[in-house]
Amino acid sequence: MADANDDLRASRRDLVRRGYDSISRAYRDDEGRSNPGKPDERTDRYEGWVDALAKLLPLRARVLDLGCGAGVPATRLLTERNFDVLGLDISPCRSSEPASSYQEQPSSRRTW
Repeated sequence: MADANDDLRASRRDLVRRGYDSISRAYRDDEGRSNPGKPDERTDRYEGWVDALAKLLPLRARVLDLGCGAGVPATRLLTERNFDVLGLDISPCRSSEPASSYQEQPSSRRTW
C-alpha cells in the first residue's frame, strides 16, 4: 500500500513540475518582469513586501525562498539587501537558471 501511495504522490509532483516548466517563461521572464499581456500581474509590488520583511529580520539573516524560480524578483531583492538566501524550487527548468543580473551580485550566498 505504501508503494502505491508513494507512486501516486511522485506522479502528482511530476505533473506539477511539468506544468510549471511549460508555463514558466510566460509567467515571468529571466529578469523577473511580469507578462506584459497581464497588467494585473505586477512584480513591482515585491519591493515593498521585501522592504517590510527586511525591517523584521536581523542584518544578514538567512532567508529561505520556497518556489524561487530563477530567483527574481524576491530572491534578488533580498540579496541586494545583504540577506543570505537559499532558493528552492520544484522546477529544475527555472531554479537551475538564476537570472544573469542576479548571478553577478557577490553580496550573499545563493544556492539552487
